[in-house]
Amino acid sequence: MRHSPGLYSSYFVALILVVTNSCVVNVWAGNFSTSCTEAELVGETTFSATCDTLVSDVSSPATIDLANCLTNDNGTLKAGSGFPGPNGTCQAINYDASDIVLKAVCPNSNSQLLSVVQIDLDTILSNNNGTLTCS
Repeated sequence: MRHSPGLYSSYFVALILVVTNSCVVNVWAGNFSTSCTEAELVGETTFSATCDTLVSDVSSPATIDLANCLTNDNGTLKAGSGFPGPNGTCQAINYDASDIVLKAVCPNSNSQLLSVVQIDLDTILSNNNGTLTCS
């Protein structure tokens, strides 16, 4: 039986699609907590967790310096860099694992300490194949 050249082209395209789809690298954008466990704050800015990788049943210890992911913006924690601020201006920094939030007392632009502010770490951290990254 003889096949037309167009049929071979279709098989080739299908094979390329299968190979391409199997090589896609997953990055869990934000929502690190869906693929990381045992998360904790070590010191003021080092955050660690055990995060899933693309290899089935393999997890990896991961750490990230939150100073590269957070900033104090007039007494509000936001995505950015420079946390906890000049001379450690944010104080009482802690991680609430039950709500996945980082809490701190940070000064506003008038250097007044405000009440406790918080940020959901799922909005600023991602798991990139077992490595914590800023989103």
